[in-house]
Amino acid sequence: MRRGRSAVRMRVLRCGLLAAGICLSAMSVSCDRSAPAPAAAATSPNVLLVLIDTLRADKLGCYGNDLGLTPNIDRLAGQGCLFERAFSHAPWTLPSVSSLLTSTYPIRHGAGGRWGSPQGLTGLSSDVRTLAECFGGQGYDTGAIINVLFLSPKFGLDRGFADYDFQPPKKSQRVQRRATEVTDRALAWLKKHKRGVSGRPFFFLVHYFDPHLTYDPPKRFRERFALPADRTRDPTLFGTERDMIALRRGRGDASLLPLYRLEHLYNGEVAYTDEQVGRLLDGVHRMGLDDSTVVVLTADHGEEFLDHGGFEHGHTLYDELIHIPLIVRYPELIKPRRVHAMVRHVDVGPTLCGLAGIHGEATFQGRSLEPVMFGRSHKDRPVLSQGNMWGPSLTSLRAGGYKLITGAGKVALFHVAVDPRERHDLAGDPSDKALRVAMSKAMAGMLKRARVGGDGKGQAVGLSRDELERLRALGYVGAEEKEGTSGEKDGTFQSTSRPASYP
Repeated sequence: MRRGRSAVRMRVLRCGLLAAGICLSAMSVSCDRSAPAPAAAATSPNVLLVLIDTLRADKLGCYGNDLGLTPNIDRLAGQGCLFERAFSHAPWTLPSVSSLLTSTYPIRHGAGGRWGSPQGLTGLSSDVRTLAECFGGQGYDTGAIINVLFLSPKFGLDRGFADYDFQPPKKSQRVQRRATEVTDRALAWLKKHKRGVSGRPFFFLVHYFDPHLTYDPPKRFRERFALPADRTRDPTLFGTERDMIALRRGRGDASLLPLYRLEHLYNGEVAYTDEQVGRLLDGVHRMGLDDSTVVVLTADHGEEFLDHGGFEHGHTLYDELIHIPLIVRYPELIKPRRVHAMVRHVDVGPTLCGLAGIHGEATFQGRSLEPVMFGRSHKDRPVLSQGNMWGPSLTSLRAGGYKLITGAGKVALFHVAVDPRERHDLAGDPSDKALRVAMSKAMAGMLKRARVGGDGKGQAVGLSRDELERLRALGYVGAEEKEGTSGEKDGTFQSTSRPASYP
């Protein structure tokens, strides 16, 4: 009995010490600011930010996948710095990309909202500054190629971009602009704006959408990666509005839509996108821009294939949705390496400013990754993530080897250092109460500090009937179409039912 009580006391003490470390590590939500740097000089690097929608980190060979889906991205990783544990701040596009482009947390920039919620969908708060505004104000040419409505000018993500090539799908069209056309347009923009033409460096965002629903890879990728039943010339499209409504109501037709088939089609989309990323990078090389360009490749979020009993994204804060790839290549300064330290999307903005030698915005809440990239620091950075598009609104904090998820009156706690798949919830274990309390306090403190400087309400955004139809054609369905789905099941955070026939 004494030994048992002693073990409990030791565990409580360990939790207390760990809690102190978590609180200290979560203290900072502001970027490191030194004296203002001069405006972009003749030697200032270009910045190419490649954003791949809905790309799971574990689908990349450089993150351990052995299917051979991403040889071009793997090659990029071998030439730069790969962050093994990088995380987004939301499980769907609008709030995640807003954090990436403003270096602020969702609770600060306000972009997001939820289907069916009283406030509806919201755009970027008017009092935060974007990376494009920052670089444009320092003399950079700024441009973007965007392929989803949630990143359209309506939501404020175009602020600071001189060129903003946004193309929504045509009405009832189920596939956005393909990666091939995106690459063609990106190469044309680069040819026009490379330094030899304009005399100025550029900040250029290229957004690929293909891994997102609906999954319909080009024929040769479908034939290579899809299961035999899905290799026909006139394939059934998976992930349509009808399919998603059926899944969210737990009435998915197992003969038509087993998720195992879906994941193979998703793999084909990932491989196709990788090919086009390779074309883009080859173009950068042919233009002689390799040494003068910082290339960043990342994703806004991942995709779930029943990892926790659900499908798609925007419904949980488990790692299959918020663990994202992050690669930075800049041969002038960065040697190839892998970084194990935990980092966040909010750190990307200050990092790019630091590498470019320009002063970041006063509203930035991240910290430059330069100390980590150059081996001067190996410390983890606490990751605060928020928001859902479907189901209950959630918040998570990942710090000290643990991860806390709260929302809808529930709490989940995982020791992710030893349980990376988040299978064993410790929240109900009395011996872990001290740790749970410490994590909760750290989360509350970080949320409070992240709010400083603004109200975080975001801008009210109304979508037209036509815009809603375009989103529904891509598989987005509103709360009124999710009859019988609460977003909670069996005490866990999830939003879809598992088809009985799943292999």
